[in-house]
Amino acid sequence: MLARDGIALIHDPNDGMLEAHSASDGTIRWSFPAPGGDLRTVAATDPDTAYVVTWDYGRPGTLTALDIDSGAVRWTHGVDAIADASLTVDAEALLLGVSLSQNSDGVDAIDQGRLVAFDPATGIEAWRQITRDGTATVPVRIGNHLLVVSSDQPIFCD
Repeated sequence: MLARDGIALIHDPNDGMLEAHSASDGTIRWSFPAPGGDLRTVAATDPDTAYVVTWDYGRPGTLTALDIDSGAVRWTHGVDAIADASLTVDAEALLLGVSLSQNSDGVDAIDQGRLVAFDPATGIEAWRQITRDGTATVPVRIGNHLLVVSSDQPIFCD
């Protein structure tokens, strides 16, 4: 669950549905059906947008930006086959940390990860950093650096 400005985002892993509930009375304001049904989901928000990553273990995923008030899709971006993911947004970028099960070319990528930055307004990829191990936590910005904890050591990105 993720709450922001009177809206609570709740994901039901049984049906893959992401719902926005009114924090004041619990009514459903909008719902977003994750493609493919029973999918894993992680989410982050800024004042206007809910960002959601959906995937089925070992298959390519989708990063989607939704209008936080209406649930309308603003943009989507495909991502590599994911074993696990974390997502955060700050003043500079939307940051997706992933542990991969396969690269986009179908090659196994066990114990490999990526940190990918997107422009939150457009979904255009700004940069990516391959990590030796999968990312285990949400990236944290410290000054001009990012701290990412991988499965066996911290990683600093400039």
